[in-house]
Amino acid sequence: IGDQCWMAENLNIGGMIEGGIDMTNNDIIEKYCYQNSSALCDTYGGLYQWDELMAYSSVESSQGICPDGWHIPSDIEVQELEIALGMDGATAALSNIWRGSDQGTKMILGGDSGYDALFSGRRVTGGLFSAMESYEYLWTSSESGANAWRRCFRVSDPQVGRYNTFPKNYGMSVRCI
Repeated sequence: IGDQCWMAENLNIGGMIEGGIDMTNNDIIEKYCYQNSSALCDTYGGLYQWDELMAYSSVESSQGICPDGWHIPSDIEVQELEIALGMDGATAALSNIWRGSDQGTKMILGGDSGYDALFSGRRVTGGLFSAMESYEYLWTSSESGANAWRRCFRVSDPQVGRYNTFPKNYGMSVRCI
């Protein structure tokens, strides 16, 4: 898309752990599957806490748990994707708001970008799962204070959310670039 090469689906690597357990730095890639169902990981990809997906590094655009030759996208790289789909730079830089015109529509399953966000939901503090088939949340490798930047897609919303308000222990999707 534009000058970037994105994975065609959400990352799904690692061994599933129960939603009520926090991921740990134990040299084993761990993932959550929505409602603790491995079949849902096969469809929607895994959900990862930020530290786990970054392989316990805080270096922006690091490989993290992505395969060789790929890395966790930075917030700027996601902005570049949004700009390639028609969002202007000033709008792409807006924070903690839904922004753009139709970039969300272009990026969801069936949109014309080929990105195909799937509305995989999230795992929140306490191990609860929510928002499947309503929202897609994608981590970036860019920190923002104690949190990290993410992108949000919402069913029937043509815009894309850019937020830094969720804690890093939420489990969300990631796409490698």
